[in-house]
Amino acid sequence: MASRPNDDESTDVEKSAGIRWVETARQSIEQAELINEITAALNQPIEVPDILQTAVDRLANALDVAYAGVALLNEAGSLLRFVADHAASGHTSLVGLEFDVSGSSLPMEEVAKRQLIRITDLLGIPHEGVAYQFPIQRQLATLVAVPLVLHGQAIGVLGCAGVGDRLAIGSQDIRLMETIANLSAVRVEQARLLEAARQRAAELASLYLASMEITRQQGIIGLFRTILERSVALLKADGGKLFLCEPKKQEVECVMNLQFPAPEASEKMAYGEGIVGRAVLSGKASLLNDEAAWGEDHANDHAAWKPQSLLSVPMLWQDQAEGVIQVFRQAGKASFRSTDQELLSLFASQAASALENARLYERLQRQAITDELTGVYNRRGLFELGRREVERSRRYHHNLSAILFDIDHFKQVNDHYGHAVGDQVLAALGKICYSSVREVDIVGRYGGEEFVVLLPEVDLIVAKQVAERLRSVIGQIIVALDEQEELRLTVSLGVASLAENDSDLDALLNRADDAMYAAKNAGRNRVIVM
Repeated sequence: MASRPNDDESTDVEKSAGIRWVETARQSIEQAELINEITAALNQPIEVPDILQTAVDRLANALDVAYAGVALLNEAGSLLRFVADHAASGHTSLVGLEFDVSGSSLPMEEVAKRQLIRITDLLGIPHEGVAYQFPIQRQLATLVAVPLVLHGQAIGVLGCAGVGDRLAIGSQDIRLMETIANLSAVRVEQARLLEAARQRAAELASLYLASMEITRQQGIIGLFRTILERSVALLKADGGKLFLCEPKKQEVECVMNLQFPAPEASEKMAYGEGIVGRAVLSGKASLLNDEAAWGEDHANDHAAWKPQSLLSVPMLWQDQAEGVIQVFRQAGKASFRSTDQELLSLFASQAASALENARLYERLQRQAITDELTGVYNRRGLFELGRREVERSRRYHHNLSAILFDIDHFKQVNDHYGHAVGDQVLAALGKICYSSVREVDIVGRYGGEEFVVLLPEVDLIVAKQVAERLRSVIGQIIVALDEQEELRLTVSLGVASLAENDSDLDALLNRADDAMYAAKNAGRNRVIVM
């Protein structure tokens, strides 16, 4: 028969079991208190790295380990970056260091599968780089790590390491680590959501300010620059280009360049050609975030240069592309995201509206100062622009000359051939004037058959040469009346330059007018300089 334990032996077993139960209960209470402390710390309104540092310090002290740390994965899951750690005395922190996990010898597949990592021969794993060298430097041979999991995805790891095989991490300790890892993951997510909300609010505020700025801009060229500058600032880009559509030619042309390091192969392209042309044709944005995505299809867009990230967004007005905003980020910068594309698309729609309003304003303004019959400036437009030129001439001490002329015997043309022929003559004269002077020169109808040409930065000698050329060209105009008869024109021209004692534009034109009448009195069809 088996012997029965005596009473003393039974008492010893019971005492031992009671001691173990008490010790287990004590550890559970301590861990529960630790979890409460860490939970309270994680809920503090301070920066996440500081909160995680507090959690790691308390965990390391509770488990009595040589090293404890938290590292978070980047969005691509390719890099681990240390954000908090507790190192033994005399050892430097790894916070801020990151390493590529895609090519590492660490069992990262366990992290991806949200499983426990336990390594008992950490020193036997090939180590490269600073982050991989720390086990050797500190003789850390044993590692236990648990993943930080959020929405079923691993976002990082919480690990403890020990010297040699001295890492007494039991199942209860691992549950503690997993609890802290889960709490930390939730706090990280809260911080990310808060930062995303703050960033979105800042972006919408910037969008509002940018939209207000472009709606206040009336000059079309100034509007081009404002649209591009605000687009670059809004997305924190390194530069960009603004393209406008020419529907009649089915072309899109670059009208503004801001810090673009390489020009397009062509600053004009057909609809459907290249990234910009396709954005116009499709009405859809294009986001390219790596060189491989360019492919042969985009080879002609930026042949000698590939940015880190390129975003092209059409400016749509009533479902038609007015142009394209294109922004880029250089290599080494963060790539554009879908949220950036959404933000720029919102701004692009505002920009398209502003462009349409500016064009309408410009058309109305041009109509208000343009003579409908001749196509040159009317008297209002002539005097508005002319006064600006007088002010500029005085401010910068530049020359300003004026040619004033009228058609010889024009009353006889009206009386003999009728006002319809007279209008035909005036229209032909306006067209020939525009084609015979520079773009910067101002051609206006002074009244009736009298015209004025203002010549900025032109002295009296050159102005006379311009007048003689006008007289010659106008003399070659032939107005066909019918198969049998045609009409030729002559003009009398007076020339004057702005003098110091000329008080304003009227004074300059009065002297040119005096010179014109002198030309008429001298026999017409000639130039007189005053």
